[in-house]
Amino acid sequence: MAASVAAALRNPRRRHLSFAKTQRNGPRVWPRLSLPRFSLPGISVALFLILPLAGGIVALPGPDRAEDVAREVRGLAMRVISSLDMMETASASTERAGMAGSGALLTDFAAANEAGLVALRGYLITGSAGFLAEWQQANGRLDEIAAALDRNSRSWSDGARLRRLADLLRTTSDIEAQQRLVAGLVGTPNRFPGLRLYDEDIDPALEQAMSLCDEALRSIILSRWPGMEGSVDSLARLRGALLTLRPELRSYLVSGDGEALGALQTDYATMRAAPSMLAALRAKVSPEDQRRIDRIAALITASDMPLQRVMTLRRSPRWDYADYGFRQKVLPLAEAISSIVDGWRTAG
Repeated sequence: MAASVAAALRNPRRRHLSFAKTQRNGPRVWPRLSLPRFSLPGISVALFLILPLAGGIVALPGPDRAEDVAREVRGLAMRVISSLDMMETASASTERAGMAGSGALLTDFAAANEAGLVALRGYLITGSAGFLAEWQQANGRLDEIAAALDRNSRSWSDGARLRRLADLLRTTSDIEAQQRLVAGLVGTPNRFPGLRLYDEDIDPALEQAMSLCDEALRSIILSRWPGMEGSVDSLARLRGALLTLRPELRSYLVSGDGEALGALQTDYATMRAAPSMLAALRAKVSPEDQRRIDRIAALITASDMPLQRVMTLRRSPRWDYADYGFRQKVLPLAEAISSIVDGWRTAG
């Protein structure tokens, strides 16, 4: 079960899991959102309020990213409801069995593992307290079942079974630790280190360069020296490019949208050509303006290399550390848990 969920979460084409596929009985209908164990306020917000804003949160590429995110979150919310319903059914089974049968416990364990995995994914996408609460609930249930299995194992005489339990408990501890690390990135600047670098270092440098362009322009215009028109035009173009480039860059870094990237190319080219233009301009201005021009050139040159690294990072899977950690750390552990549980059931 967890393996199929992990595969669906790994494959964007399969993320919008249909609730109809998880219903046990009856025709395709929307689930009742009044399930007593489900956090209605959180999921209602995720479905009906956060969805229009989710495109900016997840920063999926392309103009249809909000629709893609909406589809994914709806599927995840429905999947959590189904998993929690399954978890309740499995819990009732284990209670009727007096907590004696490992098979019933494994069914409950698999349901809790799936619910936690899907709820965490929903939390990463939306930041919704509803998904966070369901993830925490599922993890709490997972710990309870693991403890029950550990208690039952004291009467086991099968060494292979004991080794499988040890593997399951160790992998469960590992996945919970990785999930906490991933969830802890939500809402923090550390989730998007490239964006943090831009906001804290690159953008302030470009803003300072733009301010120095203003000062140099005013000084050159007031100087009234012959031939100043060409210098004024060059500096004005650079100032205008920086003025529009800064919001264009941030828009692209947040969204990853191809159209946003195309919109900034002309201004970015003007910025990168500025040092040679400023070097030619320097000999024509006063010593005071030379110092300003030197500083503008230094700020632009110092910003260009980090900005190129940020732009490269934006195109890589590591841009969103929470999503990257989920895919590279959490999903493989979820698949390992599924493999252990399936092997246990097969062995009997």
